[in-house]
Amino acid sequence: MATTLAKSISLDKNLKFVFVKNSTEDHFITSDQPVFNILNDKVNDMGEVTEIEFYYPISPEIAIRLHFDNSQVEKYVEESITSDKVEYFNRKVFDNSDFFIFADSNELLRKYRYK
Repeated sequence: MATTLAKSISLDKNLKFVFVKNSTEDHFITSDQPVFNILNDKVNDMGEVTEIEFYYPISPEIAIRLHFDNSQVEKYVEESITSDKVEYFNRKVFDNSDFFIFADSNELLRKYRYK
């Protein structure tokens, strides 16, 4: 099933790759679940997820979003983000992790450990 789903996603003509560039002092974190649907909180009345956009932090400064948008012409897009957006992404990573989160500093790990 996973192979069929992956093939279906990869062939979707609306698939866009958004390369997220983080030039802030706050770095991205990752976890034991590094790829997940960042829109998993968008649900209908029955609790079913209605939108999908995969998020994957690649390094402390770069992440990628697999976005499905037929209004966007370009297949590959670069996006620079603010500290607030880094915080949003990191909070989602933390909330979607099972057991472990990973960061490039102890300070950053502590920031999410004790919230």
